[in-house]
Amino acid sequence: MASQQEPGSTTQGGQCSTVPRSNFVPKSFGCFQIYAVLLRAELAIQTRNGEERKSMCDVTQFLTTCRDLSQADISKLVDDFTESKHLVRALVLLRAECDLRPPLNPQESALWLEERTTKIYKVTRALIDEKTQRKREIAVEYGIKKMEDLLSDFRQINGVLPCLRANIEMSCLNDLAHLYDNIEELKVSRMLSQEALKIIEKKIKGSKLKNHFYGYVLHNIGTSFAKDGDLRKAESYFVRALEAYKKASSSAVVTK
Repeated sequence: MASQQEPGSTTQGGQCSTVPRSNFVPKSFGCFQIYAVLLRAELAIQTRNGEERKSMCDVTQFLTTCRDLSQADISKLVDDFTESKHLVRALVLLRAECDLRPPLNPQESALWLEERTTKIYKVTRALIDEKTQRKREIAVEYGIKKMEDLLSDFRQINGVLPCLRANIEMSCLNDLAHLYDNIEELKVSRMLSQEALKIIEKKIKGSKLKNHFYGYVLHNIGTSFAKDGDLRKAESYFVRALEAYKKASSSAVVTK
């Protein structure tokens, strides 16, 4: 007797790929349906069959019209797809969710975008770490570019508290710099890190926090120069990073 395939599973090369039941138990029919919609989008993206844009729009449309899927369901699906290494599905679902940003006040909108950007960063980084050419291309086209779009959206939100704006923008720039570093786009990575440094210098308040962030970004720039073979510049940034970390530590001692 032929074995039945579980909902949400796919067959690839004779092997069944399934989101573990122990991680996610669908509470509605909509939770089962989303698997099929996401699978079509994943197939289109993986094979570049010309249906990429349409299939991704179908995911967004499904989330718009499905009344059975809650925000908690979507978040749980993203987490489970990420954990089970169905990274393209996780990324498609996150992108669709971003297209449905709810009406919120400026502070809530800023935090909502930050949370999605952080999740996209984690999935994109995992795709790059798989070290295949197609996964890297997907990471750039669907992950990094979406993060850049979200950063642009964030910068257009008026009324965000200055300290919150500075922290979120700096964090997003750091994440983008790290991803570009991982795909060996070192000049772009350093440019983004320099943008983050300017924000730290001008807008981050509090000596301990400021010096900690400053040291972190300086260290990343030094690492980038080391990868480029410019060891003299790398050393200068590492020295500055160490000085910043020492200042952060001394500030922590003083405040105790």
